[in-house]
Amino acid sequence: MIWILWVREVARMCAWLTGAAIVFAYVFGADPSFLPILGMLVLVSVSTVWVANRTTAAVRKSRVNGLRSLILCHAQATSRRASLGLRQGARVIAPTGWSEFRIGIDVMDRVLAPRTILLAYGSGLAILPVLMAWIFISAIRGGSVVDQRVLSLIVGYNALLVVSCITTAVALSLLILTMMRFARVLLVGLDIAGAFRVVATWTGYGTAAGVVTAAMLPVLNQLLPLSTSPGTDSDLTATISPQLLIDIPAAGAIVGYGIGLTVSVVVLCRRAENLIIRWLLAPAIFVMVLVALGTNGIDPRGLYASVSRSVATSTSGKPPGCNATINQFEARLADTPWVLQLLETCSPPFLVEGGMFIAGTSAAVMLLALVLMAIDFRRGVQKLSERSELSEAR
Repeated sequence: MIWILWVREVARMCAWLTGAAIVFAYVFGADPSFLPILGMLVLVSVSTVWVANRTTAAVRKSRVNGLRSLILCHAQATSRRASLGLRQGARVIAPTGWSEFRIGIDVMDRVLAPRTILLAYGSGLAILPVLMAWIFISAIRGGSVVDQRVLSLIVGYNALLVVSCITTAVALSLLILTMMRFARVLLVGLDIAGAFRVVATWTGYGTAAGVVTAAMLPVLNQLLPLSTSPGTDSDLTATISPQLLIDIPAAGAIVGYGIGLTVSVVVLCRRAENLIIRWLLAPAIFVMVLVALGTNGIDPRGLYASVSRSVATSTSGKPPGCNATINQFEARLADTPWVLQLLETCSPPFLVEGGMFIAGTSAAVMLLALVLMAIDFRRGVQKLSERSELSEAR
């Protein structure tokens, strides 16, 4: 401790002397080249005095003998604080330890287990929509401009008319069920809010799936590059473009909306206790409404008939016939009525057939209703068996 005091006093004296030298040099105009050196010496002296004061104060506070004991004491305290901090940090990072992550000798057994294989197979199936979208985009954008325009019109009109028919049938079914509710024929409340949530949820699922698909397409283009058809002027930069982030999510939203509509019909009466009323009443009314609409010409082809009548009056020129050349096509591709009239005249029926549409939609709705009814039936049987076992035990 004595040598620390000596160092402090020497440093203090050096600081005073150096400061006086700086004042003398400034007053009497001495050589200024020495001023930075003297300033640095003052700074070092003052810092040494500060360190010596802090050291002596710490020695007196910790009640140790000498600087070596002080350093050892501070090192032990720092080590204890660091160890405590690491233990607390480990508890915060992993409150339950590492039991959630396990690596052992049985890893390969678990990887090769049937459950893992089935999970991997299901994950592979989840990628199918992306691959299908890739194939579809390849078919649309990898061909000629005429092919792209025709295929986009066919897909767009089919999607529009199918969704229109399903929406109308669902709205009329909801109207009939509401009238039955007000007439006290149906004594169960309709879950209209739940049905809207189902539609919104499935529309969101479809949109999200479309966004994911569009986001993965550039990677697929790197792994499976598209090639244009021979003799076409298709540009690959137009095949993969930011427009996909709008087109594919919009298509996914339409698909999700259609699925949500069919599911919403099934859940309209799910507050009922009677399983037939809960799961079969609303789907049966939906199917009857769909058949009635089809009988009255409200199906994809029937709706397109009214569109074609308006097309016939709005087209700016009659198609040249089924022998139209590619140049004639390309010159009139922007004229949608002209292209539709040519497709209607010269191509096979490109719209979903009414009977097939009604049969497919009705089968999907009734199949979903029967599956949900079977699940509830099984749960009811299990509850009855549990109650019987409890009554027998008493």
